[in-house]
Amino acid sequence: MSLLGLSAVGAYAWNSTVERNPAPQVSFEDPLPSTAATPETRPAPSSSSTVTPTSVAVGPTGTCLESAESAGAAREAPSERPPWLTLHFSPRVSTASLVLISGAASEAREAFGEAGAVGVHVYCDIEEYAAGLRISSEEASRRIGERRFASILLSDIRIYGPSYERQTTADRRRIIYHEYFHAVQHSLSRNRSARGDLERPVWLIEGSAKFFESSMTQRELEAFRRSEVRRWAALPELSTFIDGAGSDAEFGPEVYRLGSVASDYLVTKYGRDRLQHDFWAALATTDWRSAFLQVFGISVDEFYADFETYRTTLRP
Repeated sequence: MSLLGLSAVGAYAWNSTVERNPAPQVSFEDPLPSTAATPETRPAPSSSSTVTPTSVAVGPTGTCLESAESAGAAREAPSERPPWLTLHFSPRVSTASLVLISGAASEAREAFGEAGAVGVHVYCDIEEYAAGLRISSEEASRRIGERRFASILLSDIRIYGPSYERQTTADRRRIIYHEYFHAVQHSLSRNRSARGDLERPVWLIEGSAKFFESSMTQRELEAFRRSEVRRWAALPELSTFIDGAGSDAEFGPEVYRLGSVASDYLVTKYGRDRLQHDFWAALATTDWRSAFLQVFGISVDEFYADFETYRTTLRP
């Protein structure tokens, strides 16, 4: 899918505070987070992490709040919110979901850094969701059926509420962490991480988002490493997961799985900041292979060989 010269990356669904570049204008699809990690208990978001409700037409489809009385209650969400965050939502979206989304976005911003202005749109109706993504209702239904119900489009996170609200609280938070990290990638790289006319390492774009959504706390990181850092011998090499210039490739869950293992390896060898911030900032002014060499001090091909050797040391 191409949009305004930018393209979607990824096709499987799902999972610091310095002023960065302007808000991104991108289209990006993301998978549901892994449910393997068990998050630490976090305090409930304060009233300062709430939202200003905006009316969105709602059709008969969807399983957000069903009654008019409930919808009325949801629209009474507290009016204060972080100045960098805007939420747009159906009147049938629960207040609890809005507070959770706002709180998770604030946690992600604190962990990953600023990404400019961020918006979150939550829809209860497939027609509205499709319109928000600029796709057909049939395509929206197909994606939802494949558990693809969260994406970034034009700097805003867009979520199909009925599918989102069926996830566990931990998974709903990880979805926001994952999407917010894409916003950081886009902001730091000045959208070059999402440009469809450039070669992009989908394994690194999606894999790093999955890694960082899974490592918000040390406990989560340890759980991720226990469950996900494996050889995955049946999966192809990292070099398979490249979105060539002008292509519209779609990748399955393997890109997130293997990419997150590679991201963990990069963080272990070179430090968190280089992958969380430095690589994406370098990408703003050069191609991704040159940025990789500049930041990690190793060529992409050398890293591929190193990673394949590392994979053989992991458990099956």
